[in-house]
Amino acid sequence: MNITIEGQVLQANDGDTILDVARRNNIQIPTICFLSGCSPTLACKMCMVEVNGRRVYSCNAKVKDGMEVVVHNEELQKDRNEIMTTYCVNHPLECGVCDKSGECELQDFTLYTKVDTQQFGLQEADKKSYSFAQSFYDPALCIMCERCVTTCKDNIGEANLKAGKANLFTPDNYKDSMGKDPYSVWAKRQKGLIEFVGKNECKDCGECISVCPVGAMTYKDFTYTSNAWELEKIHSTCTHCAGGCELIYNVKHLDVKGDLQKVYRVQNDFLYNPICGAGRFAFDMVSIGSRNTTALHQAFQRADSIFIGSDVSNEEAFLADLIAKKLEIPLINHEAYCLQHFENYFLQARKLYETQFSTESKQNFFATFEDFKTSPSFIALHTYFKHDAPIVRYKLNNNLKMQKNSQVISITLFKDTLLESLGKNVTQIQGDNANVSLMGILGLVFANDLIDDFEECFPNSLSAFMKKEVQKVEGFYIQKEAEETLTQDSKESLESKDSQVENQVEVNQAENKQNENQAEEKQADTKSEVDNLSPYDINIIANALNMTDLSSLKLTKKDGILMISQYVFDEFLAHDFTSSEGYGLQSHFTDKNPPTIENAVATAIMEGITESVRHDIMDNGVKLQILAHLIAFVCNRLNLSLLYIPKGTNTIGVANLCVLSPSDTIESKYSIGIRTKGSFTLDSNLPTIKPNFGLPTLAQSEGSITNLENRVLPLIPSVPYLDSCLESGLDLSDIARELEALPDEISHLEYLSDFTEYLYMNNAAYKQILHKDLKASFERDGRDNRGYMLLLDKKEAQSSLEVKFSLRPRENIGYNALLLETQNQFNNTTRSSKNLQSKSGVYASKAYMQEHDLSEGDSIYLIHNDIRVESEIYCDNEIDTMLLLVSPMISNIKALFQGYFSTSLEIVKADEMNKEERNRA
Repeated sequence: MNITIEGQVLQANDGDTILDVARRNNIQIPTICFLSGCSPTLACKMCMVEVNGRRVYSCNAKVKDGMEVVVHNEELQKDRNEIMTTYCVNHPLECGVCDKSGECELQDFTLYTKVDTQQFGLQEADKKSYSFAQSFYDPALCIMCERCVTTCKDNIGEANLKAGKANLFTPDNYKDSMGKDPYSVWAKRQKGLIEFVGKNECKDCGECISVCPVGAMTYKDFTYTSNAWELEKIHSTCTHCAGGCELIYNVKHLDVKGDLQKVYRVQNDFLYNPICGAGRFAFDMVSIGSRNTTALHQAFQRADSIFIGSDVSNEEAFLADLIAKKLEIPLINHEAYCLQHFENYFLQARKLYETQFSTESKQNFFATFEDFKTSPSFIALHTYFKHDAPIVRYKLNNNLKMQKNSQVISITLFKDTLLESLGKNVTQIQGDNANVSLMGILGLVFANDLIDDFEECFPNSLSAFMKKEVQKVEGFYIQKEAEETLTQDSKESLESKDSQVENQVEVNQAENKQNENQAEEKQADTKSEVDNLSPYDINIIANALNMTDLSSLKLTKKDGILMISQYVFDEFLAHDFTSSEGYGLQSHFTDKNPPTIENAVATAIMEGITESVRHDIMDNGVKLQILAHLIAFVCNRLNLSLLYIPKGTNTIGVANLCVLSPSDTIESKYSIGIRTKGSFTLDSNLPTIKPNFGLPTLAQSEGSITNLENRVLPLIPSVPYLDSCLESGLDLSDIARELEALPDEISHLEYLSDFTEYLYMNNAAYKQILHKDLKASFERDGRDNRGYMLLLDKKEAQSSLEVKFSLRPRENIGYNALLLETQNQFNNTTRSSKNLQSKSGVYASKAYMQEHDLSEGDSIYLIHNDIRVESEIYCDNEIDTMLLLVSPMISNIKALFQGYFSTSLEIVKADEMNKEERNRA
């Protein structure tokens, strides 16, 4: 459709507001209270326009074909001027020392509307300021735009703030002498103040600070430290998690020459990209470099393997791969290796099922943040996005608030009260730790009536779920042989029962035929239910997911996003899917898809392989292949895009740029660790890491990362990376050059960011583009054109795989602890931050803390199999179960979990254990 704004004919889409269209076409309509993508509050009414002679508010007025919009005329300008004049009534004249001065929207719009006199006046009331989290609220400066309330509800999802009632003086005397809109704005503002109403303590968020247009909501540690106009704004990308949010570092020099610089605060583009507390406050970590490479060379000469962490840049991953190839030693990253193989199989499998079922695929097999705006369904499978990628929670919450009827199904190991509070259509399912992913997948298959298609794709793979006895279901008998070998007598008995079943079926069918005119629809439903479900004991699935039935897993609309994580990989790698029955994992052979000679031979060979040998063949690669096909099947039949939520900042970059070896096949005697533990470690020189050789923090690096939506994003250094002599520190590009690991065509490159252009050498999905040409900011209308999206190929359909497998549940393993970091803590870099209120350690519910007589910050011992680890314990009020969340960064903690993500731990207070040991001594 077309609309006209200020004489310009513009294209508009159904559902757009007038403000949406104006911003998309660079037409300014002033707003103060409105936040893009959030609920309009109409608190300021500055966005008023006229449509066909009638006044409307452009933030919530939907477009109609042919409408004519006037933004500026004498009456509109007069009312906007009066609104801004009332905002200035009793507003403290402290602009010279206000944190917001120089970037204050009250200043900007006062000039914009040409307010030069004050004709209004009102007695000021006593207003009390207060603090919460990292925020300081001064109500004397507040103009009650309510943006802090809106973002906390519609973006963050916590609703900790509200516009409360206040007993203030009101402008009743001006009601007849002012315009209607200016008076209503002023009168409403004089009836309320912002109140903190959160049930739980607020920590490390600060989005309310970011959205405040004036100096009413400020960052406590920034107050009176610098003027806004003195700060250099550096647009870059957050490197704490894989979300890839835009950050704006506010930097100022500390010396006359400008060599030493400091980050004073971090801002964000709050209109389009809310950020978490770590992104906003964990900016105080600075690594000091080194230039002494003697020990470094000796270490690489001894090394038999390289472990690469996920918190590396794309360029560092590219160089680590070159170094490993030069030294002819394996490069290892467990999560990236799993993702690398899974993604390859997944792309092939999606194409396979697209062909098999003749379905048109979604435009993207992998989900993007843009998809979150309109998707009607979300499934989180063994995924803890609130902890691992907060931006996903914000996007999900915004969808629930704005779309109203969206559906969220979370299948995890514990229930979260915050997730439950995001919307009425949120279903949380708590499964057992051995099978939550497998049972979640099968539950979706049965609940959404996909079992016929599943059997077609994976015949005999569900033999472990077949009922063991003959059952009668609404006139139909379904029979399944017992697993043990039948005796001749039992076979004869069974044949007799078969005859009875056939006769009974004929009788039932005759009766059904007589009644088919009256109950045709009911019979169809019954037959479908019997044919699809009756051979299987779905109670096995329901019990593993702690459900009475599977109805909660049924999607109201088959379209949306499926989210998975490393926990899904690790669970499947722990399963034994070997089977002497069935073949699965292939598009079953039909007349249209006959087996090749190779297929037939391979199948015959498999028939003769012994059980022990077959178990050896079921390696991790095959298990990831099975998982990829199951996920691809579910995504195809439910029309879902996939979103993998990594543990590390750049797991996806490492998976796409490195040739990786499986960790379980490497027995290393001396290893190099690049941003992870090794015999010799290269990492940021921070107190929580203490590497053998220092590297810059990612915030000090110039390069790029690949975020969880497969977007390549630029890293711009916040402060320089220097050694103790204020000389440039060495990074991995210098090390690769010294090790002569660079091929001739790139041996001339000098800086880390020079390699951005050559990432395509390891993967053609990366573009040959200069680092300086990567955009770091959102467009004015909110489009995310930062960096570029990876060009992931849709692989050719895989014809068949001769791998036998049987899906069956593992025995439930008792557990009371999950290896999961708390909110706003992601790695040893954030752990080094002194700004963050959130502490790394062990977290438990309030009920758990009370039951075990524990207090916030108590020192405890975690004990398993005579191994004990010391840590602090804290309360997480949002955990709704008696489960411990244990930080993977606690020293030696993985010895307790023995390679899995959950375990059963004993907890003893450190002072009690120390007292007991002293008594024994």
